[in-house]
Amino acid sequence: MSQTFQPDDPNRFRPSSSSGFVRGWDWSRQDQRPGLPWIGLVLVLFGALLLLGEFVPGFHVAGPALGVAAGLAFLIAWVTNRGRWGLYPGIFVLAISLPGFLIDLGVLRNAPGWTTLFLGIGLLIVAIVRWIGHGGVGWQALLGGLMALSGGDDVIQALDPGVPSFDAIVFPVVLLSLGLLILMRSIRRR
Repeated sequence: MSQTFQPDDPNRFRPSSSSGFVRGWDWSRQDQRPGLPWIGLVLVLFGALLLLGEFVPGFHVAGPALGVAAGLAFLIAWVTNRGRWGLYPGIFVLAISLPGFLIDLGVLRNAPGWTTLFLGIGLLIVAIVRWIGHGGVGWQALLGGLMALSGGDDVIQALDPGVPSFDAIVFPVVLLSLGLLILMRSIRRR
């Protein structure tokens, strides 16, 4: 026999005398927030991809499209269930698959750096979600910013080679700034 306790019930941790254990969680329909029907979500996304494959010439259903569907499924589950577990896999799978998907559709030109750029943007989105939820700014903001800058620079260099590269401008500026900071601190000490 199973018992269900309310969160404020002081007897919730005490085993009853008739049974050897207390059932800790319940997966019944009495849950206030039932889970997302994964099979329905996967079928809708896969059906949409199959239709897209029929109407867009050169579009491949396997590969990047399945990755985009899986990433979207994780993100939709994260939005509906508000659990943390769906955000990171959704962002990573979507960021890795989205460039190939958009290149297949003809939206993006094939160039190196798209995946790094999208991973950086994904981590920046995670950092924003974390900041909005009062979790502070974590490693996601720093790594995401660096990846977005690096990937964006690679894409710009591949699409327009005449534009000066990021490292050709930023690296000397960083060195100059660090040198000026060291000089200013040494002048203040005297």
